[in-house]
Amino acid sequence: VLSTCLECTLGCDMRRSRAVGKTLDEQLAFVDFALGLLDADMQPVSSPLPPVDAVILDQNINLDHSPPIFGSDVAAQLRKRGFKGAVIILTGESEQKLDELRLTSLAEAVLEKGSSLPRLAQTVNMLVHSRKSVADS
Repeated sequence: VLSTCLECTLGCDMRRSRAVGKTLDEQLAFVDFALGLLDADMQPVSSPLPPVDAVILDQNINLDHSPPIFGSDVAAQLRKRGFKGAVIILTGESEQKLDELRLTSLAEAVLEKGSSLPRLAQTVNMLVHSRKSVADS
């Protein structure tokens, strides 16, 4: 679903854009990928690429890993390492958990997993364009 959203709904360049996180290795390397230290094949680059404009994270990335990998923790790692792009978290959690994540996470948006692709695309586009507007001023 995310690959379709990236390419069709958001019009992303799929040579640089990617849905990442199927494997534990991808999950653990995600921050480096987002910061431009790994290419779309998750291989190190000789000189850093530009960071991605936005990341869309599942809140419950990997509950079987010890410790569990949560999207809100990945968002915190990204911010700690200087990521300036938009962070969106998707979750199937309760409304109470959604509200809690909106207040406590370092994400600009927290959406329900059942949100429509147009709503997700609108949110991503709005956040990316507002960040670029601020950076350009």
